[in-house]
Amino acid sequence: MTNDPQIFSVAAASLALTQQDIVNALGYADAPVPEYLPDMIDEALDAAEPLLDVRCGFRVYTGTDVSLSPDTLGCAHVRFSTGRIIATRLRHSTSLAVFAATIGPGVETASRRLMAEGDDLTGFIYDTIASAYAETAAEWIEQTIAAAAAADNEHITNRYSPGYCDWRVAEQHALFSLLPPGFLGISLTESALMLPIKSVSGIIGIGTGVKREQYQCSVCDMGECIRRKFTTGHIHARH
Repeated sequence: MTNDPQIFSVAAASLALTQQDIVNALGYADAPVPEYLPDMIDEALDAAEPLLDVRCGFRVYTGTDVSLSPDTLGCAHVRFSTGRIIATRLRHSTSLAVFAATIGPGVETASRRLMAEGDDLTGFIYDTIASAYAETAAEWIEQTIAAAAAADNEHITNRYSPGYCDWRVAEQHALFSLLPPGFLGISLTESALMLPIKSVSGIIGIGTGVKREQYQCSVCDMGECIRRKFTTGHIHARH
């Protein structure tokens, strides 16, 4: 697998969200769906698609650039305090893929405009769609990394991001120092918020002795985790 940064522009059709995906994300996976909601979702999905600017990429570090301990992770010049949950799941990695994915600002901007105009429900649906697209974009790059690893007879771990499982979001700055400046057009605020907001970043372990597991939300107490939100109706990116 190459160590050079890899960048992809991804067609919205490759992420193919469905009405049911958004119904689930809105919390109606196991509850009666209001009669008006499906049509609103369909209209919002149609309107959101041309607003997308989906870009994904990654860079792989290997060999002496990688060092692991029970609760930290070393990658090139950076040592991350990921906490024990993440470090344990990455402990057999021989390479690390630093990744990012973004859907651009378009859908988020439309959501804010609608809310400012007083249409809170439609604005919220747009925001949910934007979050779901960001999640599927992250899954798309995860699958792309998995395919590249498989070509070398290697496997991948789950993906992990700053702000989850005890990994401080402040280390986002250190994470982006491992990627080229302005990677995918993403910038960081002083408080480590990514702009565009609907962006995802993180690290994936690679090696012959690692495996991808079901996410175990029971070991994490982060109530606002987007992956926990989608647990009842997990969204998959379609290649």
